[in-house]
Amino acid sequence: MIDLPINLLKSPKIHLNVVESTNDYAGKYAQDTDFIEGTIIWADFQTAGKGHFGSSWFSSPRKNLLLSCLLKPTWLPIEKMPLLNMVISISVAETLQDFISEKIEIKWPNDILLYQKKIGGILIQNSIKLGKFSHSVVGIGINVNEPSFPDHLPQATSLLMSSKKKLDREKILEQLLFHLNRQYNLLHSGAVEDIIQSYHSKLYGLNRPLVFNLPKGPDFIGKIIKVDTDGQLHVTMENGNTQSFAHKEIHHDLGTNFIDSELTQ
Repeated sequence: MIDLPINLLKSPKIHLNVVESTNDYAGKYAQDTDFIEGTIIWADFQTAGKGHFGSSWFSSPRKNLLLSCLLKPTWLPIEKMPLLNMVISISVAETLQDFISEKIEIKWPNDILLYQKKIGGILIQNSIKLGKFSHSVVGIGINVNEPSFPDHLPQATSLLMSSKKKLDREKILEQLLFHLNRQYNLLHSGAVEDIIQSYHSKLYGLNRPLVFNLPKGPDFIGKIIKVDTDGQLHVTMENGNTQSFAHKEIHHDLGTNFIDSELTQ
């Protein structure tokens, strides 16, 4: 049996009608209070929802699940931070899979996909003091009942758009907390191989030819062969060489599979 350090299902939940950003609210809450680990801040609407690299997160009022979870992974070495990202990604993917039969995938490092379209996203903001984790603000957005998206977001989708059924956001939240609790405690127990295996089972593009983009240099075709415990993406090139990349060092677009590529396995 795994010794469960926390139970997210019993942690406090703060529901807000409107907020600029649940992550900003949660970050201030963490600074101002001695919060209980697993505290959830969720909102019906964000006026300034955040994505990666300063991008915004689109969501109509009361349509989607927008939340931040406060964690205290003080026991996790800083260099193993990518494992936290993995367990959060797995948890969101598993939650969505409970509500839909089509395969949910993770686009490295933490976009959640359905039919090569983004159905969920994650933004983790860590606070580090004296060389150790102080706390983490885990922001999660899941497109639940969004009926459509603006033209500039052609690669976004929702559960409603796929299943044609409206879903209860609170039920999805409960299921998300169940999976978060399990995965977070797996990480605490040191079950790294189980986490890696689960992440790979959901990894978009694994062992399939993709077009990769580099900040400097030409695009190239390669195959993802693994993501390691440091969060590095290992890609085999057409010449057979394998190289590892950090998150900001490489990118691959959705829907760029080369079915007829002669790239070897």
